[in-house]
Amino acid sequence: MTTIYLTRHGQTEWNKAHIMQGWQNAPLTHLGKKQAAQLGVRLKSILFDAIFSSDSDRAFKTAKIISQNRNQDIIKLATLREINLGEWEGRSISEFELSNPAEFHNFWKNPHLYASSTGENFLDVKERVIRAIEKIIEQHPQDCVLIVAHTVVVKLILAYFDNEPIQELWNLPYIRPTSLSIIQTQTKKISLYGDTSHYDDYDSSET
Repeated sequence: MTTIYLTRHGQTEWNKAHIMQGWQNAPLTHLGKKQAAQLGVRLKSILFDAIFSSDSDRAFKTAKIISQNRNQDIIKLATLREINLGEWEGRSISEFELSNPAEFHNFWKNPHLYASSTGENFLDVKERVIRAIEKIIEQHPQDCVLIVAHTVVVKLILAYFDNEPIQELWNLPYIRPTSLSIIQTQTKKISLYGDTSHYDDYDSSET
C-alpha cells in the first residue's frame, strides 16, 4: 500500500492579490514560506521514500522548505502542474468574473461544464494528474510519498480516491496553502483532508 501525503504550495504574491496563476508563477509570500516551514515541522518525523513536486516554482520551493532538513532529492513532474488557465493567467479573478461571467460561473459552480479555448478543462487536468498518480503508486507500491502540488490538482486527486465526480469538485473543505491530506491507496481511504492544524495563526488573506 502506498501512503500519499498530499499538500498545496504556500501562499504566493498572486494568491494574496487574487490574481490567477495556472501555469504562470509568482513568488511565495513571507506567510507562504512560513506555512511551508510549519508543515515541515509537522512532518519532520515522517520518513518519505520519495518526494514529488509540480515543476512550477511555487510548488518546488514549498517542497524544498518542507524537506530542508532531509538529504533527499525532490522529483519535479510537469504532470502535477495546476490547471492551465490560458488567457486568464496573470489577470485578476474579478476581471475574469466581469469579462466572462458564464465561464466564471462554470469554473466554480459547474466544473464539469467549464470549457476554455486557450487553456485546459478539468477533465484534461484529471487525465494527466491521475496518470501521474498511478505511475507514482506503481513505482512505490509499499512506500510513503510526499506530493506538493496545487488546488485543482489536489482536489482532483482527492476526488479520484473518494469516487466523486468532477461536478462535485469544489465541495468543502477548501484546500488552503500547505493544508495536508493523507491517502491510503490500497483501501482508497482518505484519512486526513485539507488539514491546517500546523498553522500557528490565521491570515484572512490566505487563498
